[in-house]
Amino acid sequence: MTITMAFTDPELTARLLTGAVPVTDVLAAATARALTDWRRHRRQPTPAPLLALETHGRSDAVVSDHDEVDTGDTAGLLSMIDPVRLDADGARGVAAQVAAIPGAAIDYGLLRYLREDTAERLGTHRDPQVLL
Repeated sequence: MTITMAFTDPELTARLLTGAVPVTDVLAAATARALTDWRRHRRQPTPAPLLALETHGRSDAVVSDHDEVDTGDTAGLLSMIDPVRLDADGARGVAAQVAAIPGAAIDYGLLRYLREDTAERLGTHRDPQVLL
């Protein structure tokens, strides 16, 4: 595999940063496509890629609908890592798929690590090999 570095003009960068699709979803879509192309090039099966998406762990809206909770002054780093199988094609499809994850993605961590019955069941699944 060869990696070529290129620079884009400021207008394209501005469109990406202010577009309707969040940059994180554009990156996830590009990563999924690159993994699929790499597997295809190696003549391997090309299932939908399983990625671990890391996001900030401050999900105030999950706790309260009325802006009663503000974790902004909480000391330390909070993050969430959620496995997502990206079967959508393109950035808009990935954005829709990520947006459909219930509970602002906080549910997976709670079910995987804090509930004994679901932790056992979820622990039998493969972990993603790529963290984004």
